[in-house]
Amino acid sequence: MCGIAGIIGLNRDVQIDPEIGVVMTDALQHRGPDGSGYLLSSAQPRANWERNTEQNDQRLFLERHYPTPFFFGHRRLSIIDLSNQASQPMEDADHQHWIVFNGEIFNHREIRLELEGLGFHFKTDHSDTEVILNAYKAWGFQCLERFRGMFAFVLYDIRMDRFWVVRDRMGIKPLFFSQQKDCFLFASEIKSLLRFPGLRREMDGQALSDFLSLQSVPAPRTFFKGIHKLQPGHYLIIERGKISEPHLYWNPLKVPKTSEDASAARENLRTLFSESVDLRREADVPYGSLLSGGLDSSITLATLSKLIDQPPKTFTVGFPESEQYTNEFAYAREMAAMFQSEHHEIMLGPDDFESFFDELAWLMDEPMADSANIPIYHIARLAKSKGVTILMGGEGSDEILIGYVLWKHHHNFLRLAGRKKRIWRIKVLDYLVNLPLVKKRRPFYALWSKRLLNNQPSFWGGTDNWEEEEKQKQFQESFKEKHGIASTFQSIKPIHQRFIASGRTSALDFMTFLDLTVRLPELLLARLDRMTMAASVEGRVPFLDHHLVEFAFSLNNKLKLKSGIEKAILKQAYEGQLPKHIIYRKKDGFTIPLKQVFSGKLFNKAKDIIFEFNQIEKVFTESYLEQIFAQKAYQQILFLYGIARWWECYIKPESLNFPEAMVYNFKRKKAEPTLK
Repeated sequence: MCGIAGIIGLNRDVQIDPEIGVVMTDALQHRGPDGSGYLLSSAQPRANWERNTEQNDQRLFLERHYPTPFFFGHRRLSIIDLSNQASQPMEDADHQHWIVFNGEIFNHREIRLELEGLGFHFKTDHSDTEVILNAYKAWGFQCLERFRGMFAFVLYDIRMDRFWVVRDRMGIKPLFFSQQKDCFLFASEIKSLLRFPGLRREMDGQALSDFLSLQSVPAPRTFFKGIHKLQPGHYLIIERGKISEPHLYWNPLKVPKTSEDASAARENLRTLFSESVDLRREADVPYGSLLSGGLDSSITLATLSKLIDQPPKTFTVGFPESEQYTNEFAYAREMAAMFQSEHHEIMLGPDDFESFFDELAWLMDEPMADSANIPIYHIARLAKSKGVTILMGGEGSDEILIGYVLWKHHHNFLRLAGRKKRIWRIKVLDYLVNLPLVKKRRPFYALWSKRLLNNQPSFWGGTDNWEEEEKQKQFQESFKEKHGIASTFQSIKPIHQRFIASGRTSALDFMTFLDLTVRLPELLLARLDRMTMAASVEGRVPFLDHHLVEFAFSLNNKLKLKSGIEKAILKQAYEGQLPKHIIYRKKDGFTIPLKQVFSGKLFNKAKDIIFEFNQIEKVFTESYLEQIFAQKAYQQILFLYGIARWWECYIKPESLNFPEAMVYNFKRKKAEPTLK
């Protein structure tokens, strides 16, 4: 796990200043505090750059002369093969390829044995980075089919004078890019790209609109105009100065459905998950597991405890209990005692949130209105203080195995609408959902009916927050005209079209596919990556091994949603290994008590910043802002506060002399270098 950054010249006359590359790379120091490496390819030697050719204070400076000018930078968090020989940027033994790589290839030992059998030589003891290099030499682009892991990398093929830019299947590891004049820039985080001189910092209005609806921004868009993220399961190629369109190399929609019976399916599910957890133990540093006492984290702990002969390390976060909030400490302690884990807890209060919101805006790069960000960060810091560098989490289980109550309600709604969704039936349904007997589900049913009447899919994502027409009413007309604001449906329409083109018709399959494509990578995995890496900790997600995901896609949905029980097959598979009150207890999200957080001075601070943001950017009607503060609509306030704090950090006019104004100078951090 690391941070990568780089500059690739799109013509051979480009002059790359390596000092800019160093600054871009070192903006990612929190992702890799254990060392750094920098490689410059230039036509003319630079005496002041070639000052270090040996490892010196864990910083390695290299210069080579290749047809295309480029810079590769790497910040290292040592996880697998801690030796200096495994440092990056890494060159293969035959001096034909270079790579910068963020992530882990969990089955690298198995692949290495196969490659050695084919006659390939390795200069490292057990580096997974070198496995990628030799796998590419052996199988070309098809080497991706063999990798089980999480990864984002850029590989330079000297012979072909070609760059290969890749992101893993699920989007566990981030990769951002931008084209600036004659340069292609890439990095693990946007803050690194913003170190490039002249890169324009401007808010993408459509991204803001999509964020309000989906709580995330579908790739390839980001909150910054001109900065993009590579979609999960895609790669692109840069050759002869041309940047290819992203190429899809993995598609779960191609997995055929099976007729496996329930008993065999449960057994295969247990086997695949155990194998996934076992692979994710691959490391030369200590690891542990997040533990809420819920189903997913308890299954992970139960599986882990069978694979090792020492107490697993577990970590739980919570808040003081109130009328609105009950923490999960009791459940977590019960599971920790049952599996004899070395258990650690941290209790957070409102002050922990207020003091961290400023830092959160910087670390996330983009607005993030998920209240779980801050507890994840604090639990990662706790783990690091206990000597743990790897944390396993439960992300992905709900998406691949139908774990959301909202999905169940939506499935039932579509059954009422009818398979052919005839207009008369939808109109009748639209009338019925407004009757007094329909209570909690009324807003959802009304929203879904309206979309069907507009000939749109009713499901837009698992965090579908705002009805489109009502949202558009809250925007100022000048904002909509300036940014050309379209319906958020236009951002997910390509995903819906891909699904329809696959020939699948199941609504539950579409829900799974859409959330795997948007909500999971751009919200849940993004928060896990940024918050754990902010503490120099690696987050691993065993439910998202692609073998397990493909297996889940192959299952009949009746095994996942059975008799009104979400994730039925997973719950049944672990009966006998976990107490039933743990397996079947009501799902609690990883949330915070917003009323407590905004009960103090943070409420007024949020109001001031939101109104200042709106006064300059002219996004929302003033009546809407006055309304949400008068009603104390905390979830909406959190959304807008996240946007306003991001804007203040990255876009606010007073900060336009970036990067000098954006030095990372929080008290517990060292200042980052700025451009000279």
